Order: sequence, then C-alpha cells, then structure tokens
Amino acid sequence: MKESMGLDKSSCSSKISKFILGVFSKYDKDYWLYITIDINCTLQDLDQFLRDIWVECCGHLSAFEIHGESYESQADEEWGFGESSNDMNVKLKNVTGVNDKIQYEYDFGSTTYLEIKVVSEITCSRKGKNIEIIARNNEPELKCSNCGNKAEYYDYENEEYLCADCFENYTGDEDMVEEVDYVNSPRAGVCGYHGSKEDEVQYLPNIKNEKVITVRNFGKTLEKEDNDTEEDDNQSSFEGELRSNFDKIARKIINAGLKKELKKWEPIEENFSLEYHLARLTKAELINIARNLYIDKISNLNKEKLKNKILELYEERAQFLIENVDVERFQFLLDLAQKRIHKNFYNNIEINDIDYFRDRAFLFTGTVYGEDAIIMPEKLQKIILNKNNKDFKKQMEKNEELIKLFWGMCSYYGVVELDTFEKLVKKYIDFDISDMNLSVILENGAAYYDEFDFNGYLGKDGIVDDASHILSEQYKRSNVEFYPFKKEELLAAARIDFKDNTGAYKKLYDFLISNFDMDGDKAEDLIFSLEADIKNDVEVDETISNLLSNFDISNINEVKLITNEIIKFANNTRQWVIKGYTPAELNPITVIK
Repeated sequence: MKESMGLDKSSCSSKISKFILGVFSKYDKDYWLYITIDINCTLQDLDQFLRDIWVECCGHLSAFEIHGESYESQADEEWGFGESSNDMNVKLKNVTGVNDKIQYEYDFGSTTYLEIKVVSEITCSRKGKNIEIIARNNEPELKCSNCGNKAEYYDYENEEYLCADCFENYTGDEDMVEEVDYVNSPRAGVCGYHGSKEDEVQYLPNIKNEKVITVRNFGKTLEKEDNDTEEDDNQSSFEGELRSNFDKIARKIINAGLKKELKKWEPIEENFSLEYHLARLTKAELINIARNLYIDKISNLNKEKLKNKILELYEERAQFLIENVDVERFQFLLDLAQKRIHKNFYNNIEINDIDYFRDRAFLFTGTVYGEDAIIMPEKLQKIILNKNNKDFKKQMEKNEELIKLFWGMCSYYGVVELDTFEKLVKKYIDFDISDMNLSVILENGAAYYDEFDFNGYLGKDGIVDDASHILSEQYKRSNVEFYPFKKEELLAAARIDFKDNTGAYKKLYDFLISNFDMDGDKAEDLIFSLEADIKNDVEVDETISNLLSNFDISNINEVKLITNEIIKFANNTRQWVIKGYTPAELNPITVIK
C-alpha cells in the first residue's frame, strides 16, 4: 500500500482558491493596493484588513455595496445605517466574482470612500495567509502646505502639513500638531487616523512557501500543461521576479516594523510618574490606552486634553480593570509592583504580555542606563499592593475560573453567547456571578490570551470561519441541549497547546502514519485542517476533496479507503453546529456514510 498511496511531497497541501483584489481610493488615485484573499474569507475579514491597513481611527461604522446590496459592520450596536442592509458575515465567494466591483465606505461622517475590483482568481498549492499584500503604492512625499518643502508635521486644527521651518514659526495650538510618522493612506489627516508600517507585517506573504499553480487572469484561464515549455519558462521567470520584488518589500517593511518596536525601547528616565510616561506617547497610543481603560468621548480631544483625561480617570479605571483580571495577570503585576522597575526580564516574560499591559498604561518600557527596563507607574503600584490580600486573591481565582470555562466552551461549542454562558456556567461553579462584570472579564481575558474572541456579547473559537452560520445552526436545534462536558474537560481545553486527542483522532493519525510516507507533524497538520473543515460545517464533498488533494492517488479503491477513514473521523468528532456532540452520539442511526 505504501507504494501506491504515498504522499505526493510536491503537493502536500490542499489547493486553495484566492481572489486578487485591486483596492483604490475613490478620490485620490495615489493610493492603491493589490491583495490576495481566500475566497472563503468573509466581508468582515476584508473590512478588518482595510481597517488595519488604511482607515481605522475611532471604531466608526463601515459598509460594502455589492450588486446593489449593502453589507454593514456592527461597530456600534446602538446604531444602524439603512434599513435593508446585511451584516458582513458572508463569504466573498458567495457574493462576488471576477470583474465585480465593490464600493466601501468607512465612517459615515468624515467618510473615506474606496473602490475594490475583483481582478482575477488564482489557485495556490499552499494556503499561506488568508489575506496577503502583493503590491501597493510607494509612500507619497508630502509637501508643506505653506512653502512646498517636505512636510514633517500635520496640523489637525487647520488640516494642513508643515515642514520643520514652518513649524518653528507656528503660532497656533501646538497640541493639535503631531510629527508625521508614516502616511500612506487615503484617510491621512482625517479624524484620529494614524498609519504605521508595522501594520503591514501581518499581511506580508511568505514567498518561499507559496507557489502559483493556475492564474485566471481577468476571467481567462491560463492552464499549465506539461508540454508547454515556453509557458512554464515564462511562468518561472514571472514567479522569480515576484519573489525578488516581494523579498525587497518584505525587508523594507520588516525593518520599518523593527524601528517602530525600537521606539518602545528608547532611552527613558527612571521615572515612576504616570504623567511623564503618557507625555512620551503619540496621540494614537493615548487613544488606544483610553479605549482599553473604557474612557469614552475622546475622538475630538487634542493630545494634551486626552492625556489629562487619562490622568484624571486613571486610578478609577485601573482599579476597575484590576478587579476583573485573573491570577496570572495579577501575579505578574504584583511582582512588578514590588520591584517598581524590572530589568533582565527576557527569560520569563513574553513580549506579547508586555504589549497587553502597555496598551493599558499598566507598565511602560524603555532603556534605563543602557538596559531594557519595564516600569510600573506609582499610581498603579499603590493599587496593586493594596489589593494584595487573601480576599482579593479569591476574587482573582473566580475570574480565572470563568475565563477558562468560557475559553473551553468556545473550543467545544465554537460560538458562545454571553447569555448562554451565564446559564451553562452555573453548574460548574459554586459562587454567585450576578454582581460580576462578565463582559469585561471575558473581553480582557480574550485580549490577553489571544486564543478566543469576545465582542461583548458573543465569544468564538479562534478558527471559527463564520460565527453567524454556527449560531444559526445551533438555533435550529433548539430541542438539543449543549453537550454536558465535565468541568475538567472544559478547563483542559483552555490551554494554548490544547489538542483533543480522542480515540478518533488517534485512529486517523495511526492510519496516516502507517500507510503513507508521512512524519507525525505532517499528519497532525492534515488532521487539524480536516477537523477545522468539519467543525466549520464545510460541505462533506468539499471536506473530503480538500484532504484527498494531499495524496497521489492511483485508483478508485484508494479513494474509497481514505474517504472511509475521513467519514469515521467526522462521525466521531465533536461538532459546533450540533452543540458539542459527535454525530455518532447525537444520532447513531443517521451518521454520515
């Protein structure tokens, strides 16, 4: 069997269909992007990309228009825009295709208008990232509004750019002027928008691992044939040129990201004053901190007033957040509070953890006397030390238990509404939650651990593709209760390295290892992808096809053998749409065959 069913190492991942989108500023043609996006991504995914790269400033509403239909974000649950709109939880492949044009608006007050065209469709041999930048305009050189020299500052009050010389002679409110960091967006200078090269890094392709198999260019398919040597040579040349260009772009952007990160570690004083550290930050960083401290009505404040508002409300809001953290975060803060300044910390502190606390002004970073250091402001130090008692630690343990139970439910149920969680969790805990702020506890737990999402009323596992679909399917099964997991099962699932190694998992793993030239890591990757398809309720035929595409199959018997193993695995995999049951548990008679 190993000879006839060996893994094709040249194509050991599923072929993925992607759209190439051209994204353009409607009224300023200097700004444009070309991206690839998995056709199974949702409009919500595309909206998030556009926010990250080009438009996000203050969490405004946004909307797409496709074929006369409107699809709106839910950035503010209290407001709607238009009576006949849809939400953005819809896959691109279901609403658009090659040559379609899409209109996009961000912020229905000071609106940024974009035009998007589905340029072509490609088929890749590796999934890569769901959304990847393949080309974009160079950063334009901004001119001073007064003299035409290179601009280095932007005056928000008068909406104009200033060079260094003109800024020296500026007589207006200097708090309304900020140094230009990176301006490569059609929203530059509008509302509280600030761009950053670092935002691009997460969307850069890994060219060495990406191979274009088929290009459907402007609706015309260019198929690669074995005997078409000239086309193969041209394609190889084209791919080589793309790789070279991508490498140059990637180096530039990564270097820019490193420079941005280094700014967080610039020389600072050994100073424990909150005001000192807030004054060092940009307006964009202050806005981020204010949001994370639940301070509202900030979008129209200049930098100085924003800083003062944070100072005014800091102790109240910091104490509120501390009361809703878990044991791990409180212990981290307690250790730092007892030292005030922490050096040589790289062996026991994750950089992502530092970012979480830095984004809430719980700590600040820089180099002190040439050493990287973390400093806690004195205001927070007092709060933490005053909370260091047995009663408060018991509260932290309750918070932690709730976070982990919610995390575990997201893993097994896919999506969990807050109301549903409040009902389900009562059988797992022995304390009253009526006076606890579950929304804040879970929202900050999601931000810290980054393994599940929570938007204030709905949580979801990190690999959920379409939360609205999962939820809708669960609603259809109102007569089915959520699977009654044991408490220890839910807590065990609340781990970054969690793998649900069920009997079905082990059988499929052994089947792949025994019958194919495949190492353990590859088998785990294939099962993970298969399990993700099953849990996301992908059509059975598509799920089977996705896995079969990883093998060099020579006859129909091999297809039947692999398909049989896939079906057995699916029937014994806990599925989100049926509330955590396996098909075999819920109805052994009607399992997939």
